Amino acid sequence: MTNKLSDLKEIIIEEDVKPHLVFTNEDREKVLKSVHKTISKRNHYKQRFNVQFVMVISLTATLLFLLVMSSPWNTELTPTTKSNIEDLNKIDQSSLFTNLNQSVEQNGIKVTLDKVMYDGSRILVGYTAKSTTNKLDSALGSYRVTINGKKAEGLNLGPLGGEKEGSAIVHIELYKPFPDQFDLGLQINQIDNHKGNWNFTIPINKVEGDLYRFQPGVAASEDHIKLLIKELIVSESATKIRFETEYTPIDNRNSLLLKYGVIYELVDPNGNEIIPLGNDGLTLHGFSFEGKHSSTAWYYPLKELPEYVTLKAYINTLADKNVQIKKSLNESLPIELKQDNKGKIIVSKIEKKNNEVWIHYKIEGNLKQKRNNIMLKYEKNNEEQYFQPNNYPNYKAGKENVIKFDVKYSNNLFIVTNKIELKEFENMNIKIPLTDQK
Repeated sequence: MTNKLSDLKEIIIEEDVKPHLVFTNEDREKVLKSVHKTISKRNHYKQRFNVQFVMVISLTATLLFLLVMSSPWNTELTPTTKSNIEDLNKIDQSSLFTNLNQSVEQNGIKVTLDKVMYDGSRILVGYTAKSTTNKLDSALGSYRVTINGKKAEGLNLGPLGGEKEGSAIVHIELYKPFPDQFDLGLQINQIDNHKGNWNFTIPINKVEGDLYRFQPGVAASEDHIKLLIKELIVSESATKIRFETEYTPIDNRNSLLLKYGVIYELVDPNGNEIIPLGNDGLTLHGFSFEGKHSSTAWYYPLKELPEYVTLKAYINTLADKNVQIKKSLNESLPIELKQDNKGKIIVSKIEKKNNEVWIHYKIEGNLKQKRNNIMLKYEKNNEEQYFQPNNYPNYKAGKENVIKFDVKYSNNLFIVTNKIELKEFENMNIKIPLTDQK
């Protein structure tokens, strides 16, 4: 394993950077969540989990992912790119959606548009795909759009996994103001690995509610990293932060930022966390190619518009260590997994389904989406096998959270999460005023 990773580093990493490139626990989580599948499905215990092989693949994939996603050539998503936008979870506000019932069948695949939502900041189009011949591995596709019959500009689109099997969502991020009403032309030119032309025209109407657009231009910098907040938009479905990172040559080789990167928590003036829609919200890797890179972070919508919000910076000093916490599923409920002195996962209910285990839980503490990391582990004698959930839900504060695993219940199953150690890094905190709309 070590030799394979070293060979990869030799090819693509400069000599003086190699000692500082660390495969952190955060990186490991991103790889596992991007895979979005269990390590094994049926006949679970007959298969053996080759830890070295999976770790080589995970390390290699993560290294390439970090390098590509932080490169200056990847500042925007292309319409057909299945990127980290797939990690963006839908907000549970069904009242914002308008029901649709448009179907097109081609090449043995029927695509039905189910719903649409437009709030001025983004458009979400939900659909299902069914094959009359073979079962589809995924409903995700690649897309093109038009606005009132003309080439669409000022937007970016990509696929999201749907809540049900055979479903997906077209996520369209808008970079400029659009009319309250228009016709959206949607061409789906590929479903899974099947090409075709599933064409639709969708009447779009903006949902009721205000949209607030701010361009604060506030920044923070430390060592070799600068973070600039270019735009913050508050809409009915989300709070969107457009930001720019700038990496300069590394002078301080002992920098904590270089070693651990930064995890941000978005809070209101009362210190209440605004939970991310996605993995961890706004995060900064300690190492990236030099230059400026733009990206977007999504959060739940603000119920009321405060005078400001704050991005609080943290470093996880256990990021380069894989310190696990595990508890047997046979323990008395509630089962508590204390991740640090500020937060924990509390399991309130375990359901034994046919070849599935459903875990009901809540999270206490800050950075709830960061803490939202649960696996199952099978241990017997010298055998061990990890299971990733078949759904990685966005954590919903104040609501029931359920995570599901494709594994048959066993007395040899343990619930596992990672220990964290968060230290606030005040020099990278950013206060974002919400008083001057653009």
